[in-house]
Amino acid sequence: MPSLREAQARHARHYYSVANESRQLYKMGGDNLLRGLELFDRERAHLEAAFEFLSDQIRTGRGKCVSDDPTLLILLTNAVAYTGILRFHPRQRIRWFECQRDAARIIKNRAAEGTALNNLGLAYAALGELRKAIEFHEMDLAIQRDVGDRRAEGTALGNLGIAYRELDEPRKAIEFHEQALAIDRETGDRLGEGGDLGNLGVVYWSLGESRKAIEFYEQALAIDRETGHRLGEGGDLGNLGLVYADSGEPRKAIEFYEQALVIRREIGDRLGEGRDLWNSALALDMLGDRKQAIAHAEAALKIYEQIEDPSADEVRRKLAEWHGER
Repeated sequence: MPSLREAQARHARHYYSVANESRQLYKMGGDNLLRGLELFDRERAHLEAAFEFLSDQIRTGRGKCVSDDPTLLILLTNAVAYTGILRFHPRQRIRWFECQRDAARIIKNRAAEGTALNNLGLAYAALGELRKAIEFHEMDLAIQRDVGDRRAEGTALGNLGIAYRELDEPRKAIEFHEQALAIDRETGDRLGEGGDLGNLGVVYWSLGESRKAIEFYEQALAIDRETGHRLGEGGDLGNLGLVYADSGEPRKAIEFYEQALVIRREIGDRLGEGRDLWNSALALDMLGDRKQAIAHAEAALKIYEQIEDPSADEVRRKLAEWHGER
């Protein structure tokens, strides 16, 4: 009769295969993306149990993961990287990727270490800790250049661009996004290319170049629809709404926000849903509909508070202002 430890190891191996199936479905896009998320949601408790077994068997005094099977831990963590963005709180993602990084260092797998560092950067960026995110992305970039992984290098460059844009350094952001775009086109990474185009649109919008931003967003939207990348499509639609709102066309902006909201809710993108609700609130206020603006802002605030998004403070301030004017 197998021991409890042997049974847990078999359980972990089985649920890695389940997680990988979910990941592959997600990456196929479209309806398959939804099937991948459904599979993840259905088996989430088992996936988390597998991670706990692999990561918590032994811990050093410094809290580093020292798994009996670091390779399987790395594979399992990779398998939930995409779905985890939509389903895990950033702090949970940090825990998983710290363990993946430690496991990669145990077996001296530089590529896996770089992947973990990249994902740690994304998680810290989601918490608003941009300088820390940049440190992780820079470490990832150095590793990917060292091992010669061009696609991963492009990803690191793109994520650095996003972080610098959030730090209000648009020219530096453009440099990183253009480098990422060149690599993604060179390697045929259509998903990455769509992301780069969308990111360039965001930067040019921040610079007040609305027409150029729309061109980039429309190119990104075409690619994301072609590849079935629903998360990207929702982002493109929401970004188009922002440009039109900024151009004094709130009704057109709301049309884009509503299209984006359908996708955000379909795939469970809580951050995106919060952003579209908040942006809709601002557009509704532009149209003089304060009652609906407040309702949308309150719904956005509820989501922001649940996911600990830094934007919650801005929404609270605006709601206080609107309530005071009533």
